[in-house]
Amino acid sequence: YSAGGVYACVGITALLFTLPFRLWFSSPLQPELEMLAETIPPILSQEITSTPGQFWSNFWKSSPVNPFDGALRTELRDFVMHWGLFVIPVLLFILARFPKAARLSEKGVPFMIAMLTIGVLGFGRNYLVHWAGAICLAMVVPCLYYAMSFRRRAEGAIWAFLSIGFFWMWFVEALNFDDDYSGHYERYNTPFKIFYPIWAIFAGGLVVAIREGFGRFKVRDRDAATLLREPSTWVFVAVIGIVFPAILASRVPENFLNVYLVIVWITTIAVVVTLTLGAMKRAPENVTSPARELTNAVMARWPVMVVVAFVLMVGMLYPLAATATRTREFHTHPWVGAGEARFPNRQIHARRTLDALDHLQHYENYLQDYKAITWLEANTRPGMRVLEHAGENAYSHAGRISTGAGLISIISWKHHQHQWRGRAKAAPQTLKVRYIDDIPNLPDMTPHFRRAVPGIEVDVPAEVQRDLRMADPGERLEILRVLFPTATLDELHLLRRQVQLRDVTMNQVMSLMLNHVIAMYNNTDRDTVRELMTRYQIDLVVVGKLERDAHGQDIEERLEQWGFTKIFDSADEEHRNPFDPAMINQPTRIYEVPGEFRNFQTGGSDD
Repeated sequence: YSAGGVYACVGITALLFTLPFRLWFSSPLQPELEMLAETIPPILSQEITSTPGQFWSNFWKSSPVNPFDGALRTELRDFVMHWGLFVIPVLLFILARFPKAARLSEKGVPFMIAMLTIGVLGFGRNYLVHWAGAICLAMVVPCLYYAMSFRRRAEGAIWAFLSIGFFWMWFVEALNFDDDYSGHYERYNTPFKIFYPIWAIFAGGLVVAIREGFGRFKVRDRDAATLLREPSTWVFVAVIGIVFPAILASRVPENFLNVYLVIVWITTIAVVVTLTLGAMKRAPENVTSPARELTNAVMARWPVMVVVAFVLMVGMLYPLAATATRTREFHTHPWVGAGEARFPNRQIHARRTLDALDHLQHYENYLQDYKAITWLEANTRPGMRVLEHAGENAYSHAGRISTGAGLISIISWKHHQHQWRGRAKAAPQTLKVRYIDDIPNLPDMTPHFRRAVPGIEVDVPAEVQRDLRMADPGERLEILRVLFPTATLDELHLLRRQVQLRDVTMNQVMSLMLNHVIAMYNNTDRDTVRELMTRYQIDLVVVGKLERDAHGQDIEERLEQWGFTKIFDSADEEHRNPFDPAMINQPTRIYEVPGEFRNFQTGGSDD
């Protein structure tokens, strides 16, 4: 074992877990969005390399990782509230381990490590303004030092993992993955994604810290009666059961306090049972041998058991409180609506199952969609493309059929596409070829050229502007050199920047794709619909309540006139609304696209 081996194992494991995704992932939008295919190794854009004297600036700006406003960084108080349960014991463990690591190192190394830690702490505080990130960056140094010093001990592995954990916590405080969020939400996705695995790492560090800190703690073996007579026992009970809840009552919502009190009562019962067994240990005939041995072990190490109980109580506070909130106080909170409607809804939300689709069949609005999804799962082949309602906003019901059945759709949540692809980023070449002539209101570049470089009077024709948008950065420079032969190199770069700012963006492409989905449902011109369905290679069309509400009740009439074949109808199955037998659901139907709508050429015959 060695510290380097741990880091190598972490890297290799991560690579192995992501390798299938990297090798075989195919975007649901390909070949519509061919830019989603990964390039290994990454290709450096000419936009970065072709601007004289600005390579590193351009390289940094083009990176998906960037710093964010210092006002958004975590304050120390919030950091302690979020991570204190883990980090405080780990920090104490780090301090306690330093003398032992110093004895295993060459003379002078411990002093260098201590000074480096203090230096990094000061540098981080000045750079990040707040203490949270500075502490995390500084703690990477001793964790790496201990990982090497204790490489032959079992704890060496946890120090290697803790160094990784502290590094990523610093990353969250200093940098962020530059996505579509801005303002107060600039760093939203970075801690959201990174903190999940970090919790597990620091949970392991906490276990080792408690074990090493209290595992060798020697105490007298006392029976229950002696323990109950000691003042320290009742002081501890008063703090945990009275003082601490009184403080919480003024600081946290009532449901959090209720959960805490429940945990205290459960812990109290467990302690009473343990003490009772301890009192009975002198009567072997009444207690089995395993129980007596467990009781002796617990009583011999009661300080560490108290610490463990406290960690469990605090650690379970949020999960239980959050669960109570999400389940409306474990399904005891009154539901909004008529009294007769509460009971069936409560039954639905109380169902315990890992099958997310199973819930759909218990809701009036989604029962028919559930039938369509299960039929598609059983009767379609992978890779088929389905047309269904698409939405402007995220967290809507758009895309429910393709998501549930595992089929390909054109676009579901335009809002999320903005986040993933970049709202204002230039569209890749493959998308420009397909969509540039369909995007309306592309801005005229001529006025912007004149403002960027005073004295330019050349009018740039629309076809030349199209060529500029289609060209890569290096080719753009050559086109501009021909258009403006008297411009200097710096002026040419300013002009090229104007082209870049007015390029075809992902926002325009995604808006066009959403409009195409709407047109395929709403447009009454057969040739237009055929051309769009051919472009997107649609195999199946979904018509349910969501589509009818969004695009009109006459969709199916047009589809049947154009020769679409109905291959599934949820109304064919006998069903009854479990909530309101008088209400009749709008059925969800699936139509197969005829061959003429898959191989359509502009100007072809309707026959």
